[in-house]
This record gives sequence, structure tokens and C-alpha cells, in this order.
Amino acid sequence: MVDVLKSEIPGIGVFLLDNPDTGLDPELLGTQHTFLHTPEFFQPVKDGVSLRDWLWNAVNGSVLNIGLER
Repeated sequence: MVDVLKSEIPGIGVFLLDNPDTGLDPELLGTQHTFLHTPEFFQPVKDGVSLRDWLWNAVNGSVLNIGLER
């Protein structure tokens, strides 16, 4: 799926990670890709990068791909 996204959307940035907290209740926090309500948003959770930093970089023109190792 990521390969298709990358081929169809030039310049897309992707951040993939395992769910860092198995106790999250998706009914309370939104969908599983929504980590804004968790401490993990601010803490480095993949390759030393936090979701916050990845998003900040993208907004400021530095689009990164994180967690795409196979």
C-alpha cells in the first residue's frame, strides 16, 4: 500500500510505527493512527523521531519517510 501511495502522490511522507501502547482504547482516542492524545506524540517512537517532529518538519518543507524498513 505504501509503495502505491508513494508512486501516486509525489513527495508524500510516511510515518509507520507499531502501536506503542497496547492499552489504548480506540473508542476514546479516535482511529488507531491518531496519537495526538498520547504522550508518544511528543516522544521519539521510531528511528529517534517523534510524530510531532515528523509533522513539524513536513509543515516546514522537510518531508521525511520514517519506519519504511522492510
